Amino acid sequence: MDDGPYDETDQVIDDDDIVEFIELEDQDGNDEEDEGAEIMGASSGVRRDTESDDDDDQLQAVNMVADDAEIVFDKHAGSVFCCDLEPVNGKIAISGGEDDRSFVWSTSDGSVLFECTGHKDSVTCSSFSYDGKFVATGDMSGVVQVWQIESRSKLWSFETSDLSWLQWHHSSHILLAGTMDGDMWMWRMPDGDCKTFPGNGSPTDSAKLFPDGKRLAVGYGDGSIRIWDLKAATTLHSVAGIIFGMLISIVCECCSVKIQ
Repeated sequence: MDDGPYDETDQVIDDDDIVEFIELEDQDGNDEEDEGAEIMGASSGVRRDTESDDDDDQLQAVNMVADDAEIVFDKHAGSVFCCDLEPVNGKIAISGGEDDRSFVWSTSDGSVLFECTGHKDSVTCSSFSYDGKFVATGDMSGVVQVWQIESRSKLWSFETSDLSWLQWHHSSHILLAGTMDGDMWMWRMPDGDCKTFPGNGSPTDSAKLFPDGKRLAVGYGDGSIRIWDLKAATTLHSVAGIIFGMLISIVCECCSVKIQ
């Protein structure tokens, strides 16, 4: 007959056979989790310390990089968005920044020669004329100003819609600008004679003057490009949607236009 899980050799322990109770430590799942956390914590702690040491080493390596700058201009109170070097001898520089300020300063000692005051927003464009006699500044709100270097005084100012780019003609005192509403402007200094070049409703994102100084290639936010005759203020060529998205860079060579 089957006696179940016990056979005759099994011994049954009753209360009289108990000599001593021994309480064992709690071995439930929480302790296992705590032990696991302790083990992982120890190993992860080593890993974190190692990562921290690596970060410290990298930071020290960065701090150990030699600073070869002879002059550091630190008068801006925020990010610097633009700068240019006087093209004749490089003794003067201009910079514009997030703090709505633009400075003309000496590259020999970093001293401020004068400040181009009057801007209403971040100064994103600043450049010298080809001969270094004038400097132009422009901010995001559309305020454009021209300053005379010799007299350190404002020569001319104008206000457009939101400014996209600003550049001088490479051999004349002619200033060109493009705006977010798609229009382009051209002014002759110092009297400020003006021509306008109507856009196609898309922002003008980039522009490049041809080497002949008579034509300007302009890229628009819809991927199109126009080549303008500056004297006649007419479009010579127009290509629509040559790329998807904005034209951020145009390079004009002798007989061709490269788009990037």
